[in-house]
Amino acid sequence: KVHDTVSGRFGSSPNAQNLNKAVKKIFRAAPGYVFVGVDESQAELRVIAYMAQDQELLRMYREGLNVHTINATLLFRIRNDNFDTNPQTEAYLAEIIPRLYPGEDYSKFTLVSDADKWKRFRTLGKVFVFSSNYGASAETKFEMIRAARDPDTDLLLFPDVTLGYVEALSITWETLHPAIPRWWQKIERQIRGNRHYRCPLSGRIRWFKNGFKRNDLLNFAVQCFVAAHVNLATIAIQEEFNERFDGIPVLIQQVHDSLTAECPPEIAHDVGEIMVRHFSTPRFIPEMGGEVLLPAEKYDIGTHLNEV
Repeated sequence: KVHDTVSGRFGSSPNAQNLNKAVKKIFRAAPGYVFVGVDESQAELRVIAYMAQDQELLRMYREGLNVHTINATLLFRIRNDNFDTNPQTEAYLAEIIPRLYPGEDYSKFTLVSDADKWKRFRTLGKVFVFSSNYGASAETKFEMIRAARDPDTDLLLFPDVTLGYVEALSITWETLHPAIPRWWQKIERQIRGNRHYRCPLSGRIRWFKNGFKRNDLLNFAVQCFVAAHVNLATIAIQEEFNERFDGIPVLIQQVHDSLTAECPPEIAHDVGEIMVRHFSTPRFIPEMGGEVLLPAEKYDIGTHLNEV
């Protein structure tokens, strides 16, 4: 069952976003066809960076730095052993750490050589940052982190994390990105004063008639923008499919910030390039500092849904 959500995204029951890989593997392309999938790259955090005008985050995206590696390094004071980083990321960390942590040196951070251990820290950082995007309390972030599950095994990822540890991470995150808490306050004042929020990309308006729960205010501002970006890309993609291939590629699924098409394998790479190009189209939004770019990751091709 598909329905429209308050943000403008498509929703479904059951929630397709939460299907694990084992369930997705059940679905396969029709005989003689393949799936092509495209996903936006860190869309929500990018939108927050633009809305908050967080210059450090904007610099990371502009220069092609590995944001998740940087977040893990700064939150946990660890170094990556050259398997989840790049030269520009390493140069950035060497430059910024003495400014953020006076008297400390990046080369003295604990080196994590075990890839699985690093992945665990990186995932914890991703879950924490995601739960921090909308000004959630330490208790809410703690609950989200404790509920995070491995998509392959469905086991809890961080059953031993404590509330005190999450509170300490929260202080560190807001110290590293002071522009984001300032943006939270700005959006709250704006919506409480106007009693509504208007998406600067789509014009979609939400009236807040049932109170001003902080998470709802901040979440809507970001989710509505990302939804509008995905919806505009979806329309443009289908139009180009119709023009170039007489509608043979079919868009079969939109889940959160990703899109999946089904097509014959001989045009799969063309289909993927079309999808990436339209997802990566910049939008000029004066209220957000000018050009806003929410690029897509590279496309994936597979015969089963779990492969894309």
